[in-house]
Amino acid sequence: MPGSENWTADRFYIPDTLANWPWPRAINPAYEECKAASAAWCEKYGAFSPRAQKAFNLCDFNLLASLAYAGLPAAPNATDVNRVGCDLMNLFFVVDEHTDAMDARSVQDWVDIVVDALHHPHTPRPAGEPKVGEIARTFWENGIKCMGPTAQRRFVETFTTYLQSVVTQAQDRDKHLFRDVDSYMEVRRDTIGAKPSFALLEHDMELPDDAFYHPLLEKLREWAIDMLILGNDLCSYNVEQSRGDDGHNIIRLAMLQENANVHGALRFVSKMHDDLAEKFLSNYQSMPSFTPQIDAWVTRYIDGLGNWVRANDSWSFESWRYFKGDGLRVQAERWVELLPPAPKDELTSSIPPESRWIKPAVEPSRARPNNVGIVALDTYTPTSEVDDFQSLAVKTVSSLLSKYNINPVSVGRLDICIERAADPYIIYALRDAFASAGNTDVEAIVSSSKSVVGLFNAINWVESSSWDGRYAIMFAGDLISGVSAALVGPDAPIVVEPTRGTYLGDPITDEVQGSYIDSLFQSYSHYRKKHPQFSKTPGASNGTHTPATTNGSIKSNGLPSGHMNVNGHVQTRSSTPSSSSSSASSPSFDYMILHDRHGKIPTGAGSIYLGLASLITEIAPETLRGKSIGVFGFANSTSTFFGIRVAGDCSVIRKHLQS
Repeated sequence: MPGSENWTADRFYIPDTLANWPWPRAINPAYEECKAASAAWCEKYGAFSPRAQKAFNLCDFNLLASLAYAGLPAAPNATDVNRVGCDLMNLFFVVDEHTDAMDARSVQDWVDIVVDALHHPHTPRPAGEPKVGEIARTFWENGIKCMGPTAQRRFVETFTTYLQSVVTQAQDRDKHLFRDVDSYMEVRRDTIGAKPSFALLEHDMELPDDAFYHPLLEKLREWAIDMLILGNDLCSYNVEQSRGDDGHNIIRLAMLQENANVHGALRFVSKMHDDLAEKFLSNYQSMPSFTPQIDAWVTRYIDGLGNWVRANDSWSFESWRYFKGDGLRVQAERWVELLPPAPKDELTSSIPPESRWIKPAVEPSRARPNNVGIVALDTYTPTSEVDDFQSLAVKTVSSLLSKYNINPVSVGRLDICIERAADPYIIYALRDAFASAGNTDVEAIVSSSKSVVGLFNAINWVESSSWDGRYAIMFAGDLISGVSAALVGPDAPIVVEPTRGTYLGDPITDEVQGSYIDSLFQSYSHYRKKHPQFSKTPGASNGTHTPATTNGSIKSNGLPSGHMNVNGHVQTRSSTPSSSSSSASSPSFDYMILHDRHGKIPTGAGSIYLGLASLITEIAPETLRGKSIGVFGFANSTSTFFGIRVAGDCSVIRKHLQS
């Protein structure tokens, strides 16, 4: 890349990542024939307005296919296979262009239609359905004619995975979520559509699984895909940043992660690409031998991977997709003028409303979000008496958003759980922090409570008819034990179950331990009565320990017997329930988090979240996944027992809690 003396704020340099790539540009001799046939096939469905269709044609996705499948063997059906490749590229970009303008629920509707069409290629789609269904069906009806059984199976599997990843991309877009580079690459390996595209390389092969899934071939495939991702994002960044859709682009994410400008991000990405190319070139001739026929197929397949990397790069500059008519100049000189922001109303105006398949803004019955709970978690322990509650709140919430790359605009509600009456002024500090980030559209609720009301309020908002699709943030804690901030939303790895048992009791007592245990007993009893899996059979148990329910068995730290305190969270000592608790053993939990206490004073609202953080950092994510956690919040007059289910991977949360 050129030296920094040539950089300016209004232009950037695209590195020539394939300067030494050994696969030269090549094109299938049937390009023009297949282009004409595939373009006519795609246009007849009227998936775009005339204006959008013209722009679509200028992108020439048939060129991409003919470059990618240039090395097809000279078989009688070679032209037919290239035609299927052209149809596939057109299908990809019909899906891409339309779903870019949809919310996640609408994208899921499209995905369901396309998957069904692939499984029923000989059955015409129902009238009134979005046209993508019939486009996908006729594509695959033609495709199966020139693909063997193994290639067909792998195509359907990988294309379905691609479609589901497009839903994930839409969810990120809805939430204004910016991933870190590693998690982005994990998602992008599917959204780029390379895996089903590679399936066409083996159209006439019957590669056995031990060869196809050999660890080295898996790595070669991954390295090729990653080079496609980086090459695509290098070329698409300018138009995506112009229309405000660069949240799914490696350049933008590298800028955020590395705290760099666009030039620094380009150097970062260029180095990534160089490392990938070196790995591929050092290993692509090292596959073990199977049989002569399988070896020949493997060699041709790997050659196809290398050619795909070159094809994608050539097409990016030769079509109008990213540079309009300036692509060949950019390919030669590498300098690009930064585009200004595009007017918002131009982004989707060319797509007919019927084709968008977006649901109306107000629906008669809105689907309940799935797996609502804690998406991200951060904690902070005061290090000096200088810390005040307002600065702690801003510091912790800012840290949460920064660590998890969450755009402040994607937050629609704040639920603040505090102890002292003076602390409501915390809202002013957080208000100013969000306003400085460009977000003044935030509901804010301050609760003077030591319980879990902040978390419940946040969850109730996400599950309500008032939810606008954004996250809620719950902040809780005190200056003694520390503070916590949790990002609350759907599709969370830590799901808060809906069943709750609450006890409204008398806070005035001379026996604090008795009050604590009585509150635990009463709230858990109410929880058991409400729980859908509760068994009325005396002594029913699934073999895991549950909270002890006898007031007499109290340890010195105030926790029920049968548990050990581990930095705020509780683990069972054994899988054998005590006789005192066996009658209350359904439902049961793998771990317990109990509200800790100091003397006669229950700790602040954040103590159970500190306990949850301790659990996440001390238990391996693979062990924690699928486990259930019982949680008890003690707040004198109002105490609550509820359940948490670890539905997803907590490794990202664990990493950030340990940082």
